[in-house]
Amino acid sequence: MPDTPDPQLVQAAQDRLARDPGRIVSLDFCGERYVIKRVREKARSRHQQWAIRVLCRTFFPFLTAPGNAPPRDGWYEMERVRALQTLGQPVPQVVAQLPDAVMYSHCGENVEHTLREQDPAARRATLEAVTRNLATFHRAGCWHGGAQLRNVLFDGQHFYRVDFEEDLDRVLSLELAQVYDLFQHLADATTWAAGDDTAESLGRDLLALYQAEHWSPRHTRALRGVARLLAPFRWLGPWLDNARSRDVRRSVAMARVTREGIRRGPRKH
Repeated sequence: MPDTPDPQLVQAAQDRLARDPGRIVSLDFCGERYVIKRVREKARSRHQQWAIRVLCRTFFPFLTAPGNAPPRDGWYEMERVRALQTLGQPVPQVVAQLPDAVMYSHCGENVEHTLREQDPAARRATLEAVTRNLATFHRAGCWHGGAQLRNVLFDGQHFYRVDFEEDLDRVLSLELAQVYDLFQHLADATTWAAGDDTAESLGRDLLALYQAEHWSPRHTRALRGVARLLAPFRWLGPWLDNARSRDVRRSVAMARVTREGIRRGPRKH
C-alpha cells in the first residue's frame, strides 16, 4: 500500500462511514476489501486506575510498574499497529488515517468463524496452531492485550492479530502482559472443547504447548499470581462444575489449568 492513499478510496471510506453508524464497517473498493474502525476515546477513571494498581501489586509483585495506567487517546491502537508492522509482525496494514477513523487492510475472517465449520479433530489442530502463533508473537518480544480468538484473523494461510486498544505497557512487565494474553487465549479456547476433549484437558494441553515454545521463570511467577487470583474457583470447583454460568465454569477450568501448569512446569522440546 502507498503511504499516500488514493483520494477516491478515502472519499469512499468517508461516504461509507456516513451511511453506517457502526464502530467497525467494511468497504469494498476496486476489488479490494478494507476495514474501517472508528476511533473511540479510551477513558479510565482514577478509581479504576487505583483498583488496577492494587490488584497488580497484590497478586503480581515485582511484575508491575510503579505508576497508574492513564487513559490513552483513541489513536493509540493505530500507533501500536504501525509499530508491530515495522517489526514484521502479522497485523493488518494501516491504509489511511481519517478524521475520526482508521482504515486497515482486510485480513480474513476471525478464527471463530473457522472453528464453527470444523470437526473436533480439525478444531483442535486450529487451536494448537493459534497457540503456537501466540507463542511466536510473544517470543518476538510483543504482547497483544486482546488475545481472544475473535481478535485473530485467518485468511486461509496465515493468522493476523487485531484489536490493540489495551494500554498495558505502562503498568505490566512484558512477561505479565504475555501471561495475560495467554490467559485470555486459553479461557477462550477451552470453550471450544469437543469430542474427547474437556475444557480442562484442552486447556492443559494448550498451555503445555505454549510453555514448550516460549517460557521463562518470570512467566512462572506471573502464572503463579494468576493461580492465586483464581484459587477460590479451584476450592469451590466441586460445587461450581455444573454452574449455569459459562463464565463460572470457565473460571473453574482455568483455575485448575493454571495450577497444573505451575506444578508441571514447561516441557523441554
